[in-house]
Amino acid sequence: MKEAQSLISSEGKSELKETIREVIAEEFKDLKSKLLNELKEQLRRDQAFWESILGPSALSMHERHIGVHDNHYEEIKVLREELNKKHIELLERIVRVETELKNQRELIKAFMESVDKRFEAVDKRFDSMDKRFEELTKYVDKRIGTLEKLMFAFNVPMLLGIMLLLWKVFIMP
Repeated sequence: MKEAQSLISSEGKSELKETIREVIAEEFKDLKSKLLNELKEQLRRDQAFWESILGPSALSMHERHIGVHDNHYEEIKVLREELNKKHIELLERIVRVETELKNQRELIKAFMESVDKRFEAVDKRFDSMDKRFEELTKYVDKRIGTLEKLMFAFNVPMLLGIMLLLWKVFIMP
């Protein structure tokens, strides 16, 4: 037996298992159909027995009652299938919403990064404007200092001239 098992490869073993499963499934189907046929035959015999005891009207009422329950079972089965479909649809929708939210998060993250870059560029511009303003302030201060010196230099002789004129007019007439 071990020699035979060692001769069969792993692929052969899986094929053998599959064949055995198929044969068992086929036999099970045959057995199932035989049992169902036997059960139907037994029910027919029982129906004849109960009709002889209760009469055909009682049995038909019982069959109608069973038929109502069968209809309820079918309705419940249909409702269950509809609920399963809706459940699957909701799950698919949840997945779509989650992927869309993920995409939105990525877009927001990219947008925030671009805004940060723009702010950095604006900060650089302000820094360069500050430097230019400081240079301009220094240049204006230098020029105003020069003008003040010149004004002082021109004002001194003018003041002396005015004072001399006033001296000659009022004090030495």
